[in-house]
Amino acid sequence: IVKGWRNNIGPALYNVVGLASKRCIISGDFRQIPPIIQTRQKGIYKEIGKDIFEYSGIEKICRTSKSAPNLVMLKQQYRMREEICSLINSFMYQGKLVTAKTKIAESNFSIIPEINKNIIVIDTSKIFPFAQKQGTSYYNLMHAIAIRNLVNIMISKPELSEKSIGISAPYLAQAKMHVAINQNNKSVTAGTVHRFQGNEKDIMIVDTVDSLGDAQVGNWARADHPNEVGCKLWNVGISRAKDYLFF
Repeated sequence: IVKGWRNNIGPALYNVVGLASKRCIISGDFRQIPPIIQTRQKGIYKEIGKDIFEYSGIEKICRTSKSAPNLVMLKQQYRMREEICSLINSFMYQGKLVTAKTKIAESNFSIIPEINKNIIVIDTSKIFPFAQKQGTSYYNLMHAIAIRNLVNIMISKPELSEKSIGISAPYLAQAKMHVAINQNNKSVTAGTVHRFQGNEKDIMIVDTVDSLGDAQVGNWARADHPNEVGCKLWNVGISRAKDYLFF
């Protein structure tokens, strides 16, 4: 059994599969971010740049809403509150995900007295959050400051002392800024969405970055099909949250 989402068809996977005498079972989620192949050679990328679900034809079959004969879906999820799960369930998983009863039975905890929802959208338009370009990436200083203030409020509350907090952004420049600003907060982990794949946090903050100024809306925000990388980025960013999700 080979477990993990980064099951591309590189030499390591070939070697492992070659040890099987009868069959090989591979577990992963092709609705999450595909493997990263650090090469500029098109031939190499064409051969090992696909994950095993794409290479085997499973992902293509699922595009037509048919069931692949060699695919079994694990439908029960234990991480996310039902409200958070609903954001990705219908679009990415055809509504087949079921939240475990143990997760539904968990009682809510309050972060800020005025907030009693699991999903919170913060409108930053009134502080004119200009996004600027750094190389091929983008950063947004006002978003970074707003999120720093939000984190400081949360970590000041004794009831959240044991809660983990994650901050993710679709751009490396913004992720680096979050890392620098929050480096002294041990309960806070910041990085790109890729950084959080396979991880989970009690409280997840997703920084969209895109706003006024030099930035254009990124490809990740224009994606509209479950097989597009942009939708997979959204899926990973959202599904890392266990209890609270901030945008």
